[in-house]
Amino acid sequence: MPRGSVNCPRRGIRKVVFEMQDNSNTPKGKVGRPFTRVQRTCATCGRTFETYPSVLAKGGGLYCSVPCRASNPASQPHGESHKNSKVTVDIVREIRRAYAVGDVSQKALAARFGITQGTIGAIILRRVWAHVDPDGTTPPEVKKRPDRVERVCQVCDGTFTLQPAKAAQYRTGLYCSLKCRHEGTKKPWPQRFWDKVNKNGPVPPHRPELGPCWEWIGARHEQGYGIAQGEDWHQQTYASRIDWEMVHGPVPKGQYVLHHCDNPPCVREEHLFLGTKKDNAQDRLRKGRPGYSGPKGSGELNPVAVRVIRYLWEHRLATQAAMAKAHRVSPSTIQRVIRRRVWSHVE
Repeated sequence: MPRGSVNCPRRGIRKVVFEMQDNSNTPKGKVGRPFTRVQRTCATCGRTFETYPSVLAKGGGLYCSVPCRASNPASQPHGESHKNSKVTVDIVREIRRAYAVGDVSQKALAARFGITQGTIGAIILRRVWAHVDPDGTTPPEVKKRPDRVERVCQVCDGTFTLQPAKAAQYRTGLYCSLKCRHEGTKKPWPQRFWDKVNKNGPVPPHRPELGPCWEWIGARHEQGYGIAQGEDWHQQTYASRIDWEMVHGPVPKGQYVLHHCDNPPCVREEHLFLGTKKDNAQDRLRKGRPGYSGPKGSGELNPVAVRVIRYLWEHRLATQAAMAKAHRVSPSTIQRVIRRRVWSHVE
């Protein structure tokens, strides 16, 4: 397609324009659709040029080249006129009044006041300067942020500030940090312990003279013993041991806190005494309670059966397999009974 050019007197820039193809007024564009071109006169240099109708519909087509457009201050949204301008309340009111009458466009207002057309649209739609009324009344004062209230921490005696709404709430604004709040809200050590003790527990049937048990109602071990934290939050041990140490001091090495009442969750000091593992086993036998009978599978045995097994094996009257089948246990359990690895307290 033939094309020619027009020399612009401004800075020697050559403007390329397309001529009509095949002497037709409808040359083909890139998308293959027919269009017509419109001749315009440059607002800066006065030269004639051609442009598209779509450009005119968007408000363009005023300048033949970029240098001509750049030389016109009214066409520069970010030129010196915009940088040196400052929107005030009077300008905002005048823009809204002029646009409300309907005799001026947003583009003309932008060129008149030296601001961008987008700013004009935002002012008209009240997206900015929304507090300015067009009737000339004094705009309302912007509310200032309320001053923060100064408080003194009840734990570290340090000063801190908080919002007035928080300060007006009940039991708020007493501590400067979460650490001080934890220290200030936790209960004293003895009170934390005794809050989890029920002093109306059962009376031991074999020792009624001891009185009712004081049972631990907090966390418990799988065997029923109470689990508690000592004065140090990171220390966790049996509740009965903690109660003994609060009255008598630390427990000696190798000693354990035992129960007269045979009630594992009991923490009453009169029901406790110190002893070794051997003392604990002998106390269990005196009270007729069975001890550890070995691993799972040896629950079918009893003291009488253990004595019979050992007698038969000592006199070689039966094999371990036959005794295991008779007592419905495994041969390894019979072997542990014979070697006294289990039921060692049975003579």
